[in-house]
Amino acid sequence: MTNKYSEDVLKIVRDHVRGDFELLLADGSREKAMALIADADYMLAGGRMMIDDALLSGAKKLRMIQRSGVGLDAIDLDCLKRRGVELYVNPGVNAQSVAEHTVMLILATLKNLGIVNENVHNGVFIKQPQGLKNHELCGKSVLIVGMGNIGRKVAAMLRPFGVRLLYNDIIGPVPPEVEAQLGLTYVEREKMFQGADIIVLNCRLSELTRHIVDADAIRAMKRGAIIVNTARGGLIDEAALAEGLRTGAIGAAGLDVYEEEPIRADNMLCAYKNVVMTSHIAGVTFESFNAMMKEAIDNIRLYDSGAQAQIADRRVV
Repeated sequence: MTNKYSEDVLKIVRDHVRGDFELLLADGSREKAMALIADADYMLAGGRMMIDDALLSGAKKLRMIQRSGVGLDAIDLDCLKRRGVELYVNPGVNAQSVAEHTVMLILATLKNLGIVNENVHNGVFIKQPQGLKNHELCGKSVLIVGMGNIGRKVAAMLRPFGVRLLYNDIIGPVPPEVEAQLGLTYVEREKMFQGADIIVLNCRLSELTRHIVDADAIRAMKRGAIIVNTARGGLIDEAALAEGLRTGAIGAAGLDVYEEEPIRADNMLCAYKNVVMTSHIAGVTFESFNAMMKEAIDNIRLYDSGAQAQIADRRVV
């Protein structure tokens, strides 16, 4: 297992392993992972450790890698194909958690929750003057970039608020029945940032989406637009976002992910009180982490027993 967890979190993993396997702990150390890989039949890959040729160079028995989450940007897929190592994920396992967190950040930015919370904690009780700086979600145009498991849940959660739901996906439009069910309107990538009050990033990080929000994109947005990102930090050019916040081109941001993690205290975005920031925690709740580990270990158990056909729909490579 590549990730480092505290003992209380590790207990959840051990409970799902149930002694069926010997658990080798890399504790987030690439060097330790390279030392342990020779004895590994399976890898439970999580976090940001890059899975590449250098890491797998000593793998003698490795048969399958199970991703604890769903993001693939830290895994060299070509490397796995060359080595004949299969990769599995659990699509949608934390989609509910991420979608709820996304909606929370939307509301927190609209209602200036970070500023209001800090004021009240400090004994500053401002009503009408602060309230007039807040906004309702009802009637806003929300652009969702990425209409996979998470994007669809976000759309379903937002629809009762009375918003106009726009979307784009690099794969293209979703089926018409999905659009009708969720009340979605597809917009082409070249025009997608024009006119939206709120931009929500729920897409994968790839060469097509890296810095999808840059200076040009911000210039195309409605002045004062809100940006929410619960996907990957690399989707946003943070320098461009900071400049947009400085000039007022961007009204606020809700961020769970960053270009460099853990975030540094001197990150330029930390200076803005209209940025609500969380610690890449959108996909982690008690419920989602339990489900994530259970499904991950179950996949390894099924693979080990020769029942690969039961998990064929979760195979990436």
